[in-house]
Amino acid sequence: MSSVPPAALPPSEPPAPHVPSAPTPEPAREPQSAAASTSAQASAFAQAQQEPLSPPRRGLSPWIALAAVAVLGLPIVGGTGAAMYFLGESAASASAPGAPEAESPWDFLPPSGTVTGADGTEKPEAGTEEQPAAVGDVLTWPTPEGGTVRVVVSGIDEDADALVADADPENPPADHGTHYTQIALEVSVEGEGVVDPFEDIWVTAETDGESTSDADVRAIPADSVREIGGLGDGESGSGTVLLMVPEEAEGGVQYSIAPLGADPLFIAGE
Repeated sequence: MSSVPPAALPPSEPPAPHVPSAPTPEPAREPQSAAASTSAQASAFAQAQQEPLSPPRRGLSPWIALAAVAVLGLPIVGGTGAAMYFLGESAASASAPGAPEAESPWDFLPPSGTVTGADGTEKPEAGTEEQPAAVGDVLTWPTPEGGTVRVVVSGIDEDADALVADADPENPPADHGTHYTQIALEVSVEGEGVVDPFEDIWVTAETDGESTSDADVRAIPADSVREIGGLGDGESGSGTVLLMVPEEAEGGVQYSIAPLGADPLFIAGE
């Protein structure tokens, strides 16, 4: 029997080269619609409207900062008992021969002012609500840096509506039930410290247990104290401030003056 040769096998093909797969593309982001953008802007605007208004023009007084440090420093030493111990130790140290004088937290209480007459006569009892100083008296306070600021109320016009209107036609009228009072000030500084009468001197009207400040008035008087600027050693300036005083003040009106952070002194109306 003759043998049949096996069928010839086809030649083997070389392996196909490896081709890396292409990365799957991310889906395209749809652009934000105009309506959505407008809604987002409206939301941001509404949130901004809810933010509180800027604080008044007055700055933080160095006296207030020092008082805060003194008051807040007491709890740090461990409560009332530790604070009393600390004060007792300070007093004992101060009494030791040659020891430096210790500072008490109560040294940072707001400074009190003094009153002197225009002729130089001291008025130790003047400046209180019961015995207010008079127009023309010299009111004096120490500055935080160790200098002195003096304020003289040289005039009070308690019917100043016409003056305010003449100073600037755009000045608003006084609020209903009130009228403008214009007060003229003379401010001077001696020694260390800088005082800006517009920023650092508070003027208020005291009526029936309530008070209103010159910071509450939007109108600008002629010769405003805001034009003076900062006063340093040996410098002085004069200007006016405005108050809105109730028309009917049964107990009368008193005026108070104080550098920012100091105890006020009272002035009787003319």
